[in-house]
Amino acid sequence: MKTNPFYALSASAMLLGCWLLSEALHLQAGQLGGLLLLMTVLQLYEGLLVGLGTFLVRTGRAPRDGMTVLLLESLFLLDAPLLAAECVTADARVGTAVAVAVFALAAVKLAWVRRTVPGLVSTRAAFTLAAQTAFILAVPVAAAHLAWARLFSPRTLWLFWWATLALPLAQRRLREEDRGQAGDGSSSAPAAWTWAPAAMALLHLWAVGYIHSIPFQTAFLAPFLLGLAATAGREQRTRKVALPGLAALVSLGQGASLGFTLPGPGGPFLSPLRLTLLAAGIAWAYLAWRDRERWLVVLAAGSGVAGLLGSSVSSLSGSLGRLLRFLDPLLPREAFGWGVLTVIAAFVMLAAGARRSLEGEPR
Repeated sequence: MKTNPFYALSASAMLLGCWLLSEALHLQAGQLGGLLLLMTVLQLYEGLLVGLGTFLVRTGRAPRDGMTVLLLESLFLLDAPLLAAECVTADARVGTAVAVAVFALAAVKLAWVRRTVPGLVSTRAAFTLAAQTAFILAVPVAAAHLAWARLFSPRTLWLFWWATLALPLAQRRLREEDRGQAGDGSSSAPAAWTWAPAAMALLHLWAVGYIHSIPFQTAFLAPFLLGLAATAGREQRTRKVALPGLAALVSLGQGASLGFTLPGPGGPFLSPLRLTLLAAGIAWAYLAWRDRERWLVVLAAGSGVAGLLGSSVSSLSGSLGRLLRFLDPLLPREAFGWGVLTVIAAFVMLAAGARRSLEGEPR
């Protein structure tokens, strides 16, 4: 990209042109045909990118430029111009057919790259990209059909956002596959590329809300933050603790518009805060098991209990108050009772210390 800036300029011009033309067509009624023509032109442009990129890499004429071309093509593969979303918004039935056709063409492009340059993209990476492309194309289609049935609401969009929990996992998979294809453990492409599918998915979810006049709410970001925490490295302790806490923070005070009552008699109210606390507990439990860090079990248990006790800050504080009142009669009132508890604690800590000593290797 440093030696040949024309590819980046070409892709930027195409993105800007698609945006300007889609805006112009959107302002005029009955311009679905023009939008379909624009999508056809874009597919032709993508075909040229795939053909040129694979040729430059396979022949060795300019492999660095070929890599740049294919990286730029991955953005169009993920519907960066948002044309598929525009089409399904204009006409749900035609847009659905277009989304299916675009995904089929995306699969053909990935298969072509795999066949022409096998060492560039692994099979697992190609399937990961295909799955993310399918999700990106399916979101506006599902939203349009639900809106037509008058079933699309902020609550429904919030449930869509929970799919972003898997985006950091997909990014890590792409990064691992990219390093594996390099052979020496290094990366054959910029690290930012592996985040492009996640960024496009977030962009499309935001765009769906914008198209259907649903204001963005910070609770939408909670699943993505939990996914980032679940994929944190063993040494990234701050990330493992702070991100679930931030997810709970952004979920505060939004239960009225997003929460719902679970079906059944006396079903509990599932608010963003409650669901986030329960999910954070699961994430911390997973990290405690994966990294063998027992201190995370305390966080997991605390988050899970908090999620079960209340759906909002006020209900949570009320439940904690009732729990403390229930435990109050069990607490010792005299020195004798406290003495018994401390003696029991001494035996428990002695057993814990002995276990830890016996788990170590003999010197």
